[in-house]
Amino acid sequence: MKTLKKMSALLVALVMTMFTVVPAFAEEITSAPKDPTSKIFADIKDHELVAYQIFKGDAIREDVTTGEGETAKTENTGVLSNIEWGNGINSSAFITDLNTAFPAWGLTASSTAADVANKFNGLSVEDANKVAQIAFDNKTGTPISLTNPGKTTVRQGYYLIVDTTKKVESGDSLNPAILAVNGNVTVKEKKDKVTVDKTVKNETDTDFAEATDSSIGKKVTFKLHTKVIDEVALANYESYFLQFSDTASNALDPVVDADKKVVFKAYLSEDDTLVTEGENADEDITNWFTASIVTGTGTADRTFTFTDENIKNSKAEDPNYAAGKHIFITYEATLNNNAVIGSTGNPNKVVVNYSNNPNWDGEGTPPTGTTPEDKAIVFSFELDGTKVAKEDSSTTLTGAEFVVYRMNNNNQKEYAVMDTNKKITDWEVLTDEDLNGKIADEATDRNKYLLISDEKGAFGIQGLGDGTYFLQETKAPAGYNLITSPIEFEITSTQENKELKSVSIKIGEKTVNGTVSTGTVNTTVENTKGTTLPETGGMGTTMLYVAGGILLVGSAVLLVTKKRMGHEG
Repeated sequence: MKTLKKMSALLVALVMTMFTVVPAFAEEITSAPKDPTSKIFADIKDHELVAYQIFKGDAIREDVTTGEGETAKTENTGVLSNIEWGNGINSSAFITDLNTAFPAWGLTASSTAADVANKFNGLSVEDANKVAQIAFDNKTGTPISLTNPGKTTVRQGYYLIVDTTKKVESGDSLNPAILAVNGNVTVKEKKDKVTVDKTVKNETDTDFAEATDSSIGKKVTFKLHTKVIDEVALANYESYFLQFSDTASNALDPVVDADKKVVFKAYLSEDDTLVTEGENADEDITNWFTASIVTGTGTADRTFTFTDENIKNSKAEDPNYAAGKHIFITYEATLNNNAVIGSTGNPNKVVVNYSNNPNWDGEGTPPTGTTPEDKAIVFSFELDGTKVAKEDSSTTLTGAEFVVYRMNNNNQKEYAVMDTNKKITDWEVLTDEDLNGKIADEATDRNKYLLISDEKGAFGIQGLGDGTYFLQETKAPAGYNLITSPIEFEITSTQENKELKSVSIKIGEKTVNGTVSTGTVNTTVENTKGTTLPETGGMGTTMLYVAGGILLVGSAVLLVTKKRMGHEG
């Protein structure tokens, strides 16, 4: 009697992306079955499943030995006997395509269903996937709609189960066509889905997080992360497309090369922790991906992608090399003058587009799914100051001039350069001599560097991140002494769950909380009046000058008279 052994776990249970198939018997079968039907139990949320009958037959149980020698293993398992063609397959076309894929099998047009079925014993994962794909390509007739969730009673046999869902949710995929043999079968969902996450850090952060802060004109680093589907799932795809698609706010300009493509690095890791340096550094796979040209300028969002057209071709000697591993992309972006100040922040979003139909025949554009979106946010802040008289804080002072600077990693002074709204556009390294020239009264661009207190004593600067800064007075209000030492201040903020939680300013030992919604911190700068030196004079001084003049004239007359008398004598 010709029999088809229960398909191995590789073919039946493990050739799926999102569900598993578990063959089982409701009762022991020792001969021809009392009940020629089986049940397919389906439990996959939001998916539509159908079944095509490839073979029909009778289910019995017998001892089946697989392997040889020490690896031999005997199990009492279900087998299919009395095999005939089912009504869900074009048998002649099926045999033709099997012959093309497996010429060593020697199938012919006269091969019976049992002849074909016996060739399926002991297939490798790769070959089992080929058989399932060939069956999918040659399915025919009206399939059996499977109750999902629930159970569907079918005639015992060998079935191709196909996911016909028209639209899958974000991160999900269509399930590969699978082959299930005799007995009751449970089709259930696996929980792994394609996801992506994005994190960010600024120039001083040690770790990546969901949010950070930055001064305008400074760079932040973004990290993108996804996990490739596992080896069993990836094996079902002829090719596998993977693309990171970024949409950054107009306040974030990615660093680009001469072709205006994003400069980036890509890494492949065994786990979800990125290591870029040292002996345990993750594998550099930058050459697997292609960065696009950045689109969007001015007030438009910046969009760009990092694409691997077929991750199975990235490692020529092993198409499943990346299976189950983690992929990271890192790149830098500069916070520009479009930055939103305060709790709204400046978001940078990402999704991953990925192959989601393992049954695709390779023709045309590959069908893809898209993950749920993730984002990281960059915050920036504003300093508002008030210039007052030290003797009376209610007296505000106009005309005070300041510059703001910070020390860079080379211990150089970097001065804030601002637009007319006093929003930072850049930072410029200047010597004291250079600065004096920039802010001289006759300098045409002096206001780019200066904060000047208005009639209410107010001045401010937008676009500061966490860090230590210096406020240097370069001109005092009329009648007041210049503050000769720079005022050191520190801005500190906290973020949690992509939200700005606090912002504060510290001067000396005093810390003052700012306003989170506007991202504003406040300070007051005091000036003392100039010293008034004592004077003498008034009318007395004038009279003294007149008397002195009279005496001087009298002396001159006397001198001339004496000289004349001398000549006469």
